[in-house]
Amino acid sequence: LVNVLPRPLLGSLLMANGVELTKLWLWDARRWIDRPGFAMLFAMICSALLFGQTAAVLLGALCAVFLSHLRLSRANALKYHLTSRSCHPPASRPHHAQAFLRRHGGAIHLIGLEGFLYGGTVSRLSRYVLRAS
Repeated sequence: LVNVLPRPLLGSLLMANGVELTKLWLWDARRWIDRPGFAMLFAMICSALLFGQTAAVLLGALCAVFLSHLRLSRANALKYHLTSRSCHPPASRPHHAQAFLRRHGGAIHLIGLEGFLYGGTVSRLSRYVLRAS
């Protein structure tokens, strides 16, 4: 196929494809990528133009690690927090156990977690647990 079609036609098709991909990643990507991600993409492209692709890949990897650390440290790990007074399981217990749970039910905490436990989320979660108890 390469020998049948003229080389300028194949070159222009390759250039048109490159221009379309560049437009897609530089201009259209701002619609579905958040600001930090778009800034990282723009920095990688500028780095590739100025210093080469190896520097761009290294910069992209460093930015990805930094952004993932930032996003995970801001995530909320607490899904719900219940006490024994607010949540009564449907179980029959002896009267002395029911009286004990009525007296000390506020000391029993049920904490549901979601997502990732990370440095920032663990710190916030431990402060919340200390305030709640």
